[in-house]
Amino acid sequence: MTKDKAAEVRGVVFGLNRPSIYVKGAAAPAEETLMHSVIYESFPETNAIFFITSPDILAAMEKTGTPAVDAAQSGRSQAFAQEVVNLMKINNNSPALILKNYGVIICGETIAEAGSKAEELLQNITGSKAKTGKK
Repeated sequence: MTKDKAAEVRGVVFGLNRPSIYVKGAAAPAEETLMHSVIYESFPETNAIFFITSPDILAAMEKTGTPAVDAAQSGRSQAFAQEVVNLMKINNNSPALILKNYGVIICGETIAEAGSKAEELLQNITGSKAKTGKK
């Protein structure tokens, strides 16, 4: 990743008609920014969110009984972001959440923890050790 492709989100303010997203950098923030912002605000212990969009992984995860929410609205609305948070609160023991037809969210207190959870989930659904590039 290069600087021209990165956006540091400095803040999200929910206004009357739509939210305002304040960023530093040349790139536009991802459409999931609102969802991530609401997750971070609702779960102060969460400092890292992995978002996996592989269709193969998503299809495999959907067969595991992992909690899921319809992602028709994507991460663009405050209502959708709140729906994701509500499902996360109801399923507080689940390491992941499926956004149907969109992706898988995995949260952790650190990047290492979120990465470990992701590797474990991938290992469970594929039956083999996930390739992470670590030596």
